[in-house]
Amino acid sequence: MRAIAHQFRGIGAKLLVKAESIAKEKGLTYLEAWTRDDDWVNALYHKNGFVTSYSYLHVFLEGEEIQGVVKKVESYFNVGQAFAHYTGNEKEDVKIKFNRVHECFCYEKMLR
Repeated sequence: MRAIAHQFRGIGAKLLVKAESIAKEKGLTYLEAWTRDDDWVNALYHKNGFVTSYSYLHVFLEGEEIQGVVKKVESYFNVGQAFAHYTGNEKEDVKIKFNRVHECFCYEKMLR
């Protein structure tokens, strides 16, 4: 509960402003941020001038989901769980096929 009490109070936006200031002082030309598909976090980046530059799916495979997706390399390995990144064009199909899928976004903001 304690962390929730601090959400939505503008702290994240203030941190982004400070990071941008420091980055400019250091001569950087852009900021880059990576996050998952949490709507409120994505809204924070968009609201603060970031644009989506790239995304991929982070897929957690377990049980029968692994069969046909993960190839067994050595006979003495049994894959019980796996993390995978999907970068193809059939993202909606992947989201339907697997139980635990998160879209990861790269945001960029050009500094002037």
